[in-house]
Amino acid sequence: MPWLDDMIACQPAKVAAVALANKNGRIIWALMKQGRTYQKSITVPAI
Repeated sequence: MPWLDDMIACQPAKVAAVALANKNGRIIWALMKQGRTYQKSITVPAI
C-alpha cells in the first residue's frame, strides 16, 4: 500500500499501525453494515 509506505517514512511505526487498524476497521464496519463480503479490487494493466 503506497499510502502506508509514505506514512511509515514520515511518522513513527506505531502511528502508522494505528492508521492501518483504523482503515481496516472502517472497511470491516462498512461491509458488516451493508451485509457484503470483501472483494479485493482487480488491477488491470494498461496497454
